[in-house]
Amino acid sequence: MDSIGILYSLLDGKITVNKYFEKWSPHIIENVRHRNPKCGFAYDNPPDNILLGLCEMHANVFSRYRYWVNDNIILVHPFYVFLTHYHLLEDKTKEEAKEYLETMLEFLQEANALANVILLDTIHHYAAVSSHLLELGLANYVIFTLYDDGRSLYPNSINILSGTRVFLAGGYNNRCLFSSIRDISEVQCDMFAIKGLVLNSPRDNLNTIIASSVVGIDQSRLITIEDVKKQIQAKVL
Repeated sequence: MDSIGILYSLLDGKITVNKYFEKWSPHIIENVRHRNPKCGFAYDNPPDNILLGLCEMHANVFSRYRYWVNDNIILVHPFYVFLTHYHLLEDKTKEEAKEYLETMLEFLQEANALANVILLDTIHHYAAVSSHLLELGLANYVIFTLYDDGRSLYPNSINILSGTRVFLAGGYNNRCLFSSIRDISEVQCDMFAIKGLVLNSPRDNLNTIIASSVVGIDQSRLITIEDVKKQIQAKVL
């Protein structure tokens, strides 16, 4: 199965670990299915400290951040709902998750030509799936986060966003995404969220996983995908 096929297989609740990390499959799958920070929130202890090093090596090979591009699309823990909470979804929310995934992948294929796409992800979710986005050229860069926390693992890594325009997607609203918003707010940037691509946690029992508002972002700055495209195209022109 190719990388794009692996991403779509998430809709069946399947986890196919990136071949680059294949030897680590049992550890990765155990960690994305049953979250337990036994190796430390900053991956300080083995075997997570070793996996972190491998993730950083992979990212160094496939990262293509364009410093001259002013717009950054930020995906916070973009596949968490599929890798960790898929069992919590019901028929309605599974349909919403399907629409979220399909819309996001379609959007990235267009947007990546005009903006940087940056992952904010844990090492386990990166090794399992989101690393495919870098390999496919659908993402340019990754900032690793703390374990189940939207804050960056290395605080200075967020400085790359200084002076840029940021469009947020992923999850979860009022959880990790809010931690990312507070983290990013420490640098001077112009921040928006993308309507339809921000998720509520299924644990919040809101009858929908698609956020209609985003904690930490003014409602006027929750904009549609079409508006994002217009803004980044206008900037390039």
